[in-house]
Amino acid sequence: LYAGASNTTRSLPLVVGAGPAGPWIADLARARGISVDAVIAGSVPATLWGFRDPVTPRHAEEVTDAALRLIAPARRQLLWIHYFDLHAFHEPVGNRAVPARPAHLPARYRAAALTVDGAIGRLLAELEQKGLLARTLILVTGDHGEGLGAHGVAAHSQSGFEEVLRVPGVLRGPGIPAAAIPQLVSHR
Repeated sequence: LYAGASNTTRSLPLVVGAGPAGPWIADLARARGISVDAVIAGSVPATLWGFRDPVTPRHAEEVTDAALRLIAPARRQLLWIHYFDLHAFHEPVGNRAVPARPAHLPARYRAAALTVDGAIGRLLAELEQKGLLARTLILVTGDHGEGLGAHGVAAHSQSGFEEVLRVPGVLRGPGIPAAAIPQLVSHR
């Protein structure tokens, strides 16, 4: 899957909207009587895209905790859950700072990805335990990747290389058959 841009504010509108200027999925859901909630870590401007009053924890475990509190089994609901740990992989680990040289970026990025993966796994397990997973549509994707030192690019927003634009794309839900799509696919 390819992101629409190498930074959040340009890429996310294609994830949460029908196009770069909307209409926004949140507004479309509300118009159909679907409740809309969001748990958004980091400084993502979700209110620009129709998500009102998002809950804003910082780290993956807190994001999952907040999302689980918002899930309302008795109603149709759109819940956007945005993890930030992969954006913040360059932050100190524990109580010690990790050097920011490119040689250290991949290991720290992998650690952040494992943290988010564990948090998503816990979310899915809770949905299954509550009997909700079978009737839930889930999209897991990223708004952009990171350079991680490839081509001399350490982060994102700096290039259009594959490492920055290629992101995961998993769609799972009722009636959606398991398949790998070999063609080029974008958020749009």
